[in-house]
Amino acid sequence: MAAAGPTLTFMYGTLKRTEANHQVLYSRDPAGVTFLGEGRTVDLFPLVVTTPFNIPFLLHKENTGKVSYSGGGRRGAELGPVPASGDHALQHPVPVAQGEHWEGELSHRGGWVEEGRSLDLYPLVVTTPFNIPFLLHKENTGKVSKATLELLDEFEGHPDFYERRKVKAELLTDASGRCVEKSAKQVDVWLYCLPRFKESLLDLPHLSTYRGDGVVAPEYKTYQPDVDGRLDKYLHEL
Repeated sequence: MAAAGPTLTFMYGTLKRTEANHQVLYSRDPAGVTFLGEGRTVDLFPLVVTTPFNIPFLLHKENTGKVSYSGGGRRGAELGPVPASGDHALQHPVPVAQGEHWEGELSHRGGWVEEGRSLDLYPLVVTTPFNIPFLLHKENTGKVSKATLELLDEFEGHPDFYERRKVKAELLTDASGRCVEKSAKQVDVWLYCLPRFKESLLDLPHLSTYRGDGVVAPEYKTYQPDVDGRLDKYLHEL
C-alpha cells in the first residue's frame, strides 16, 4: 500500500502570515504548521468580505467568481504543512506537507558542475552530538500535527459552519518566494469553505486575494465568538 502523502491546507483569510489571526495556528502546537509557499485554487470560488467585522468568507460555489490569491500580490494563497486545514482561492488553514526541495551542489567525476535542488521533497535534519546533516529517504513528506488540524476544524466550525473539503491547488512559489517547477505545481489541499449561504452573498465584490488592511479589503475588526455571538446570525441578517 502506498504511503499517504503530506496533508496540506489552503490559507486565504485572517489565518495568513500577515493577518490578524495567524498566531491562532500555533496556540495548540507551536510546531504544528509549516509554511510551504503561495498558491491558488485550480477551480474558481467566490471570496467575499462581510458582517460588521469584515470577515472573509469563501463560498462553496465552484466556477463562480475570480481566481483568488492569498499572499501579498497576485501570486496566491499560502500552503503550509498543518495537520489537517472565487476567484481561485488558496487560503488559511495552512497546508501540511512537509519536507522541502533541498538545495545542493551538482558534481561528476570531472569536478563541480553547479548548484541545484531536488524536484521531490525530502526531510533534511541535523542531529547527533556532532550536528551532522542527514537526508532521510522519505519523499514528499513531513510531520503533520493532528492537534493543529483539530484546532483548525474548531476555529472554522467544521462541519457545522464551514466545511473542510479536498480541492486541487497550484503551488506558485516555495517558502522562500521562488517560483516552483511547472511539473510540481498541482497539489491536493484541504480548503475550508461556506457550504450554506444566502444567494445575495454572491452579489458582493469577489476578491482575488485577501488583506484585511483597509486597502485590498475592508479593515478587519476583531471578532470574539463568546462576546459577539455566532457568525451565522450575522450572515442570516444580511
